[in-house]
Amino acid sequence: MYYFRFIALFVAISVLFSQPIYAEGTEKPERVVLDNGLVVVFKEVHTAPLVAVQLWVKTGSIHEGEYLGSGISHLIEHMLFKGTKRRGVGEIGRQVSASGGEMGGYTSMDRTVYHMVMPRDKAEIALDILADAAANATFDPAEMEKEKEVILREMDMCDDDPDKYLSRKIWQEAFSQHPYQYPVIGYKGIFAQLTQDDLLKYYQRFYVPNNMILSVAGDFNSFQMLENINKYFKDFKRTSISPVYLPQEPAQIGKRMFEDVKDIKAAYLEMAFHIPDIRSRDLYPLDVMALILGQGNSSRLYQTLREKENIVYSINAWSYTPQYPGLFGITAVLEHENLQKAQDSIWKEVERLTQGDITDEELEKARQMVIASSIFSQETVESQAADIASNEYVCGNINFNKDYVEGVRKVTEDDIIRVAKQYLCENNLTLGILKPKIKKDTISPSIQVKVEPIIQKFVYDNGLVLLVLEDDSLPIVSVNAVFKGGVLFEEKGREGVCNLVQKMMLKGTKNRNAKQIAEEIESRGGDISAYGGNNSFGCSFKVLKEDLDLGLSLLSDVLLNPSFPAEEMEKERKAVMAAIRLQDDDPFNYAVRILRENMWQDHPYRHNSLGTEEAVNGLKYEDLSAFHQAFCQPGNMVLSVFGDVKAQEIRQKVSETWAGVKGCKLSSSFPEKAEQKESRQVIQEKDKEQSIILLGFPGVRVGDPDKYVFDVMSSILSGKGSRLFVNLRDKYGLAYYVGVFSMLGLSPGAYVFYIGTGKDRIDAALEGIKKEVTILKGEDVTDEELSRAKASLIGEHWQSMQTNSAHSFNCALNELYGLGYEEVGMFLTRINGVTKDDIKRVANKYLQDDKCTVVIVRSKVMKF
Repeated sequence: MYYFRFIALFVAISVLFSQPIYAEGTEKPERVVLDNGLVVVFKEVHTAPLVAVQLWVKTGSIHEGEYLGSGISHLIEHMLFKGTKRRGVGEIGRQVSASGGEMGGYTSMDRTVYHMVMPRDKAEIALDILADAAANATFDPAEMEKEKEVILREMDMCDDDPDKYLSRKIWQEAFSQHPYQYPVIGYKGIFAQLTQDDLLKYYQRFYVPNNMILSVAGDFNSFQMLENINKYFKDFKRTSISPVYLPQEPAQIGKRMFEDVKDIKAAYLEMAFHIPDIRSRDLYPLDVMALILGQGNSSRLYQTLREKENIVYSINAWSYTPQYPGLFGITAVLEHENLQKAQDSIWKEVERLTQGDITDEELEKARQMVIASSIFSQETVESQAADIASNEYVCGNINFNKDYVEGVRKVTEDDIIRVAKQYLCENNLTLGILKPKIKKDTISPSIQVKVEPIIQKFVYDNGLVLLVLEDDSLPIVSVNAVFKGGVLFEEKGREGVCNLVQKMMLKGTKNRNAKQIAEEIESRGGDISAYGGNNSFGCSFKVLKEDLDLGLSLLSDVLLNPSFPAEEMEKERKAVMAAIRLQDDDPFNYAVRILRENMWQDHPYRHNSLGTEEAVNGLKYEDLSAFHQAFCQPGNMVLSVFGDVKAQEIRQKVSETWAGVKGCKLSSSFPEKAEQKESRQVIQEKDKEQSIILLGFPGVRVGDPDKYVFDVMSSILSGKGSRLFVNLRDKYGLAYYVGVFSMLGLSPGAYVFYIGTGKDRIDAALEGIKKEVTILKGEDVTDEELSRAKASLIGEHWQSMQTNSAHSFNCALNELYGLGYEEVGMFLTRINGVTKDDIKRVANKYLQDDKCTVVIVRSKVMKF
C-alpha cells in the first residue's frame, strides 16, 4: 500500500509533532546498533498489553535508480509478506491473525515500512516474521503476476480519486529533475515490465540490515527485547550499499500551472511552493505559518474563504520538509466558478503575512497546538514506534521531538514574514486545478492484562447518564456527549436534518460565534467536533487536563444554546449539498448509496446521514430548532468523561450545568423495514476505471447477540489470509480489495459482501462471491479459522481501546443503545463464546438468496 499526501506526508512529518514530555508508564526512547548495522530504536510503554514493531527500509520511489517510475519499491512491499523460504503463501497473514495481531505496510517517496501490532506475549512472533521476510522473501512469479494485477487496479482507483490524482500531478509538475516527480505506485507501462529478477536484484541491494531501522514500542522489558532482536536478526548479514545519485532540483524561476478535467462534482485546487529540507532552520516558521494559514476551523484561510466569503467547501495548508527540499501546499475543494476568487483571496492572506499582520495570539495558538498534538500522539504504541523511527531516519536523532518543540517556541513574527516573502511567491508556485466535466444534461484468544480503571455511572433526575473513568496515565481528558437521533429518527422530507443540526451546533450559540468557538479550544491545542450517524448524533472534545473547564463550558454552550444563525446555516447547507453530490465521485460510496436505496426502499436507512439535496434545500430554521429541542436534551443523553479527572469533581461540575435542564425519554419504537421477498439486482454505469460489486443481506440490530457471530464471520472472510482474500484475490486475481462489512442499527441493519474488480472480470467476481456464501452456509469453518478470527478480533479490540477517546465513545454508545457501558468490557467473552455451529446457523438464517440485493457499478459501455 502506498500513501499520497495526506497519509504519506503525515507519516513523514509525524516526527514534527512529537511529544515534548514522556507520559506516565513510558520510558525515554533508546538506540542501539547491532554488529550487522541494523539500527534498533525502542521505547517501553506500559499503558496497554501491546507491542508495536516496525521495520523501516531506507528506500522508496526516489531511490529506484534504473527502475525510476516503475513502482518497484511499492511492488516489493506488496510481495514481501507473500512468502519466504520458511513460510508459504498466506501463512504470514494467518500466523499474525491467529496471534491476535495486525500487520501492514506502506511505501512513500523515501522509505518502505512494514508494521505489526501484537499482544505483548506474541511480540516475538513479529520479530521472527519481519526478520524472515526481510532476509528470505521468495517473490514467487505466479504470486507476483497476481499482485501486479492488484496494483493495476490500485492505479485505476488512484485515477478515480480526485485528491490523489491532483497530488500526483502536482509533484510531477513541481519537480523537473529530482525523482520526487515520479509517482510512488509507478507508471503502468514501466510497471508492467518488472520481472522476478528485477525484484530480487532491487531487494538484495536495499534490503540489508545496514539500510534498515527496527522500531519497537510497547509493553516489554528492554533487556529481554534486545535479546530477542539479536536472536532473530543476528544472522542477517551486512552488505555494501552503493549510494543512489539524486539530482538536485534547480530553483524554479517562473509559475507552473496545469488544468485537467474529470468526471467529478466539484473543482479541486492545489497551490504548491518549493521549500527547503528538514535540516533548515526555516522548518519551524514554515510549520507555524501552515498552522496559522490553514490548520483548523479558526485558521485564516478557513475563516476567510469558508466562513466569510463562502467560496470553498474545505481548505487547508500543509508544510512537508523531508530529507530533501519539499513543498508547502494549500488545497481546497470548491465550485469551479469560484476558482479565481479563491486564488485571489488566498494571495490576499499571504500578503497579510508578508506585511507582518500576525498577532501574538496566533503565534501562541500555533505553539499550543504543537504541544497538545505532541501529547496526543502518545496515546497508541504504533504512533510512538513510528515517531522514534521517523526521528532516527529523517533527523538522525531519536529525541528530535524536544528540539522541534523548542524551535517552534522560538518562532517570531519576523521569521514568518521572512519565509512568507521568500517562499510564497508566484515565481515559486506550481498551480494545479481539477475541474468537473460540464454535461449538457446536468443541472449544476484471551490476553492477560493489568487491572483496568473502573467506570463509574451516575444518573440524574432528568435522565442524564454520566460515565466517568479516572485514568491519569496522560494529562488528557476526552469527553463525549451522545444522543439517540440520526437517520432513523428523521421524518420523510426532512432527510439530513440531524446532520445539519450537528454541524450548526458549532457555528454559533447565544454566547459565542463560530470563530470564537473554534479559537477558544484550538488556541489551547484542543479540539471539538460533532457527528451525525444512522442512529445517533453527538459532540465531543479532547483537551489537556488544565483546560477541562474550558472544554465543558464550550460543550454545554453548543449543546444547550445553539442559535442556528441564518448566514452560517446557508453556508453549511451549501456545503452539505455539495457533499451529497461529491460522494458519487467515489465508486465505492456510490455503490453503497445505490445499495441502501434498494435494500431500504421505504425505510429511513435508505439514505445516509447527509440526506438528499431536495430535503436539505428545503430545511428551515424551525426544522433544526424542533429537532434539537426534541433530541438534544438530558433524557436522551449519555455523557462520558474519561481521562485525568476525579469522578466526584466531574459529577459536581456536570450537575451545576445540567441538573436543572428538563429532560424526557424518547419513544422506544422504530420504523421497521418491509420484508424483502425476492432477490434484486441493480446495474449502474460510471465513467470510472474500476468496477464494484456489492451483495447485501438483511442484518441484525445493535443489541442482537448474533452481531458477535457476524464479527467472527467477518474476521474469517475479510483481511489478509482470509477466505475471500486468498480465494478471490490471491488465487484468481479477481480483485484489488474484497471483504465484508456490517451495518448495525437500532432497526435491523445489513451484512454486505464487496469486491472491487476489473470491468472484464465482473461475472467471475460475482460468481466467486456467491460460491463463498454457499460454502459458508454448507460447511463448517475450520478450527484454525475460528481460532485465528477470534485472536484477530481480540487484538483489534485492544488496539482500538488504547485511547480514552475511543473507549469513552464506545461506552457512551452502548449505554445510549440500552446495552450498558459494561458491554464494551464483555467483548472478549462474547467473541470467545462463538462456535462453528453459530456461524453456520447465522449464515443460513441471514444469507438467503431471495433476500439478497446485488449492486454492480461498472465502467460505461462505449457506443460508436
